[in-house]
Amino acid sequence: MTLPIIPARAIVQQRLRIVFPEGTQERQWCIRDAAVKTIRAMFYAGAIVGANRWLKPSQVVSMSDAQIANLDSAERERWFRLSSANRWPRPADAWYAVNSRE
Repeated sequence: MTLPIIPARAIVQQRLRIVFPEGTQERQWCIRDAAVKTIRAMFYAGAIVGANRWLKPSQVVSMSDAQIANLDSAERERWFRLSSANRWPRPADAWYAVNSRE
């Protein structure tokens, strides 16, 4: 599988503000940093339309800046496979705590 390019945070943030314009109910939740990180993690994993890949919430909360910066396709596939099976050790710099409500 060819993995997609991961858009920069600023690009995702900008697009979310377009998709959820002013006046959208609960807009602040749709455009906040957690939404941006979730979308970027989905691109990292290749969990995009037509790919038939799915991302678990635990994969998002255990993502880290160091992991998402590793753009090697083999490493991305490895991360997806291991984190899908709950065998991935949580990095010390994970984005969120295990039971985060973010």
